[in-house]
Amino acid sequence: MSGDSKGPRESIATALVAIAENHLEVFCGTDGKVYASRKGVNVANVVGESGGAVRDLLSSFYYELNGKVAGRAAATEALDVLRARARMTERKAVYVRTARVDGTVYVDLGWGAHLENCYLYITPVSWGIERGSIPQKFRRTELTGPIMALHPDNEHAVPGSYDESNITKSLEQLRELLNVKPEHWQIVVGWMVAVLLDGGPVPVLLLTGEQGTGKTSTARVISNLLDPSPAPVIAPPRDDHQWAVIAAARRVVCIDNLSTVPDWLSDALCRAVTGDGFLRRLLYSDDGIAMNEFRRAIILTSIDAGAIRGDLAERMLPVELEVIDPTSRRSERELNEELATIVPQAFEEIVNLAWNCMGLEIDGVVAADRPRMADFADVLARVDLMTGWESLDHYRRTVARSLADAIAGDHLAEAVAAHLAIVGSWKGTAKELLDVLSRWRPDDGRGWPKGPRGVVGVLKRLAVPLRTQGIDVRTGRDHAGRWISLTSSKSGDAKRDGVTVVTVVPTSKVREKEEERDSASRKHRHDRHDDANRHATEIVNADGGDAAWPKRTAIPCTSCGAIALTDNGEPCLITPGCDGRHAA
Repeated sequence: MSGDSKGPRESIATALVAIAENHLEVFCGTDGKVYASRKGVNVANVVGESGGAVRDLLSSFYYELNGKVAGRAAATEALDVLRARARMTERKAVYVRTARVDGTVYVDLGWGAHLENCYLYITPVSWGIERGSIPQKFRRTELTGPIMALHPDNEHAVPGSYDESNITKSLEQLRELLNVKPEHWQIVVGWMVAVLLDGGPVPVLLLTGEQGTGKTSTARVISNLLDPSPAPVIAPPRDDHQWAVIAAARRVVCIDNLSTVPDWLSDALCRAVTGDGFLRRLLYSDDGIAMNEFRRAIILTSIDAGAIRGDLAERMLPVELEVIDPTSRRSERELNEELATIVPQAFEEIVNLAWNCMGLEIDGVVAADRPRMADFADVLARVDLMTGWESLDHYRRTVARSLADAIAGDHLAEAVAAHLAIVGSWKGTAKELLDVLSRWRPDDGRGWPKGPRGVVGVLKRLAVPLRTQGIDVRTGRDHAGRWISLTSSKSGDAKRDGVTVVTVVPTSKVREKEEERDSASRKHRHDRHDDANRHATEIVNADGGDAAWPKRTAIPCTSCGAIALTDNGEPCLITPGCDGRHAA
């Protein structure tokens, strides 16, 4: 038997691993996933269980070098080795569309082929488009499209100072096409600048309006301006898992035709604005965890999204679009033709505005009396300083209206406001508060807490909206147990002949409930409680009410002495545990 001078033949899987080490950079991301990119290329792909684009890349390299096809089993073995080796390396951040690192903003332009390594950079010194490799890695998905407004082969505006005297017409022309009011447009421009700078959370942009106001078209243009996609707007997600998949794939997520905001979606939107990590169990594993980590800019469109919870309302930027004059309505083709001319100039103007904002950020320009979204408020303050606008003031008023709407859509908040309008302040346990407010409970019980624990949860969630309306909510514990304290600074009380007369301003739902109660009580009222006697004492109308709203008299309780605007003979609902009645 003759000896063989050749060594053992290298397996195809080993050859694929060698190809990957020579041509690819394989690493582990900060989210725990393994990524691979061609050496010198800024775009990375996930090395999942199936391999996906990385498997295709290895198979292509192998065929070019050997003229043979690598089998699926060999590719699977090679990918297993690459993933294992990558998890032993230092973790790197992978970005979607924008990355802000060491005072520089990088924006992936999304182009393929020979323009794959093109990116937009913004620094406090300048901005421009570069071609070449950078340390930052960008992930592209099926929802990633090229930024058409900035083609690397076109000429672009030279970075310059931005002030009220040299604002170009492109942004105003874009506003007219998008059907946004001037005062709202200032905030929308600031929102786009903040998204581009990626320096902190930005509020959820909610586009509202009646049918035919161009909500979807406006959302599509804004979304494609900052983060183009083959599917710029999507239907509302069914659950949090579908939401996590969608949000992980794009920088700007646009949900179209939202009719209501369920509690799970409200929580998911709040987390996505400030930064979210969605965990799930890995398939075919007992304790393996897959994580999607993201902070996103979100656009919603809705005719009426219904009741918005207070925590989301504080993170929301509602913009109502104007009704389109039928004589001014454009067809889809006409709109696209005008946008093709305006959008590139408008985008460069936004980039130039963002660059100037970075300079003011270095100078330490920040907003005074920052609201909840402090980073966004700082951007608006810098935009206002450069343009002479008043976007920050508009934003503050918009947030205040959103918080007021959040209260108007909650039954318990309405009941608290109505009760404090009568008594001014209240303190007791959660169970006692639930009993006191039961007179305003909806007949179907919808949206009403099922027990004392639910009362505490709702009040904590609505504490900020209630505070903006002059109602202070505090909780604590003493020797008697947990307590709740409610105080109104807008009770409208007035002293008349030494008697405190309280003005009640009920909401529509509370008013309907009160009218039903009054109608039932009048049927069984004793002759001594007739209208003549009731109106013989001082009468006080509810401020802002109408003629149909029943009048009330300031009457003390015979037991505890508490004064309330009520009917003679009604039981006391002010002091917890009091069994007395109000009598003139």
